[in-house]
Formats: sequence, C-alpha cells, structure tokens
Amino acid sequence: WNKSFGKLMTSSTHHNMHHSKFQGNYGVHFRIWDKLLKTEFKDYEVEFDKIQERKKTNILKPIATILLLFFFARGYSQSNLIGKWADNEHKEKIIEIYIAPDKKTFGKDNNGKIVLKDFTKDIKKKIFSATLINPDNEEEFKIEITQSSNDLFYFVVKKFIFSKKITFERKKGS
Repeated sequence: WNKSFGKLMTSSTHHNMHHSKFQGNYGVHFRIWDKLLKTEFKDYEVEFDKIQERKKTNILKPIATILLLFFFARGYSQSNLIGKWADNEHKEKIIEIYIAPDKKTFGKDNNGKIVLKDFTKDIKKKIFSATLINPDNEEEFKIEITQSSNDLFYFVVKKFIFSKKITFERKKGS
C-alpha cells in the first residue's frame, strides 16, 4: 500500500492520524495535496508500516474466528436433532425428527402422526423453536427446544399456570 499507486491514496491510518493530531493529513482520498502543501505527518509511513506488520502477525485471529463461527453454527443446526428420540419418562414414546423433501423439519410419533412442526433456530440463544401438537387432541403449544448435548434435548410445555419439562434422549443408532 505504501508503494507505487498506494502512495497516492489515503488509508484508515492516514485518516486516524488526522483525528488524533488534528493539524495535518487533510486528504480525503488522495495524499497528493498533503504532500504538496506539506501537511502530511512525517511519521505517517512509519506508523502505517508498523500497523501492517502487526496485522501480518495476527493472521491467525481471523482464521480462528471463522473456524469458531463455523463450528458454533454447525453445532446448533437442526441436523443435530435429526433421528429417533425416546421420552425419558415414557421410554415407549418415540419421536422421530426428520427433514421433509420441502426442507422443513418435522417430528412424528410412533404412529406416524406429526407432533412437531414449524422448526426455527436461534443460534444466539442456542435453542430451536417449534410447535408441539398433542397427538390425542390436536392442541398446539409453542415450545423452545434446548439441546443440552448431542444425545439429550428438552422442552417445557406451558398451559395456563402449569408447566412440565419433557426430556428426550437419542435412541442408540439414530
């Protein structure tokens, strides 16, 4: 940047020096007027080079950030919920969570009835929102699913002043 054509252009360092020292580096896009009128800070190029060196030594920071974001987002994707799950209190009650051809996620019970629909994910809160459908009477509840590990999730069903936490464990081999 401090070579050839870059020498004509201002940089964020050039601009920041203007704001920190006020009496110089007036150029908005080009350094030519500061050079001609001798208003460019003499230590600009040295300061610019120092900052560039620091950036080179911190090359791993952006790479590490990208990797962390990738694994974070991957860890809370709906595909983690895909599979068969057993209700911890009633082991015979199984929910199979799957992605339909239209890319929507559903959960069906042992009888093939849809019991979970309208899945969305909130990566910040590390939860999934869904609609729970009571297979006995078709009553619907908005729930938030918290996956505490790859093999365990729970949600709370609220009705009036009552609430019940329901925990599911991944069935082996699913």
